[in-house]
Amino acid sequence: MGEESRKLGDCINELNEEEDGLYLQDEIMKNMAEGVVLVRTNSASIVYTNPRFDRMFGYNAGELLGKNISAVNAPGDKSPEKVAEDIQDVLRKTGAWHGDIYNIKKNGTCFWGYANVSTFNHSEFGELWIGVHTDITDRKKAEETAAIRTHEMEVFYKASMGREERIIELKNTIKELEEKIKNLELQVGKK
Repeated sequence: MGEESRKLGDCINELNEEEDGLYLQDEIMKNMAEGVVLVRTNSASIVYTNPRFDRMFGYNAGELLGKNISAVNAPGDKSPEKVAEDIQDVLRKTGAWHGDIYNIKKNGTCFWGYANVSTFNHSEFGELWIGVHTDITDRKKAEETAAIRTHEMEVFYKASMGREERIIELKNTIKELEEKIKNLELQVGKK
């Protein structure tokens, strides 16, 4: 009976350690600064979102489950479905995708995000894509402002360089006219 009690105790300890590990993983997912989404590769349907992903897109917990991942893509140059299809094509070929993506919240507000997506096999859900999303709207606004400022500086530089060239031309013209006046004065003085 002592050996059986020890084995039972060992099993209980292992289960407790596994439970503690799962609890820790759950807490990490709930408290990440990034949004996390799991998507079935065969249907592109969402099977998990962490709280940050839900908040980022303006949904309540569980509201996105079962929806196609294209539901969070904003319309732009391409339809949300085409954007999702293009990303999925890369994922099927390479197993990973990352980049900027134009997103849409539940209320229709659009924002820029950066996503890192990779493929993995899950014991319960099968093959999945895991996406880690970050809101980069502020970065995009800063990049846009920097691009506008750069353009303004280029226009100013070109204008000032053109002005400098005109000033040099005027100075040369003035020198030529001064020479002509001198020559005319010399000719008038000789007569």
